[in-house]
Amino acid sequence: MKNILKYGAFGLLGLGLLFGKYVGRWIVNIIDNPDTRVNNGKLYVKQYLNNCDTVHLIMRNFTIKLDDFKVQGAFNLSQADNTAYLDKQTSVFFDDKSDKFYCIYYFFSSNSKNSQMYDAFISDVDQNGASIIAMVNKNELSDGTYGTKQKPVPIIYYEVPEKMNSFYSLVDDIGNSNYKTEKEFKDYTASYNARNYLSYVKSKADFEKMFGKQPDK
Repeated sequence: MKNILKYGAFGLLGLGLLFGKYVGRWIVNIIDNPDTRVNNGKLYVKQYLNNCDTVHLIMRNFTIKLDDFKVQGAFNLSQADNTAYLDKQTSVFFDDKSDKFYCIYYFFSSNSKNSQMYDAFISDVDQNGASIIAMVNKNELSDGTYGTKQKPVPIIYYEVPEKMNSFYSLVDDIGNSNYKTEKEFKDYTASYNARNYLSYVKSKADFEKMFGKQPDK
């Protein structure tokens, strides 16, 4: 009887420690892994892209900035820390013909192969005086509050006719192509960039001006 009680106590202790470990991780995840979105942009990506058009622009004297920001990572009980970060690459330039400032947005998971390869790609393609075909939202393009240096017109995908936007064909460390076709890369990248731009960059006021009053995330 004493052995049963003893081993039972050890078993309960082990279960308690195991249970406490995972409950602790769940609590830490709630505290340290919050939803950092300004808007729930994922729901409106298709609507945003359906109202996009292409414009021909000349990139001159552009500035490039790379930073990262915290996002809500997927909860995983096997990990003590579920926080995640996104890299945001922005290229701002002024187009003389349209008399507006524009900003190219690219987002990648921090330290990912795509993020590292894009750094190499833009050094060859984003050259002063380069002609690009930019995808922009027609509402933002016609909105007089956009186009300034402080609030440039967003570009969520672009092509470079003279050099071709061949980033999609770059391969990973073991020789596998990241994307099979340029269309596959374009569809994925435009959607991914639009979702992150709408969720983390576009102000709540401008978001609701475009899509209406939003429910809580």
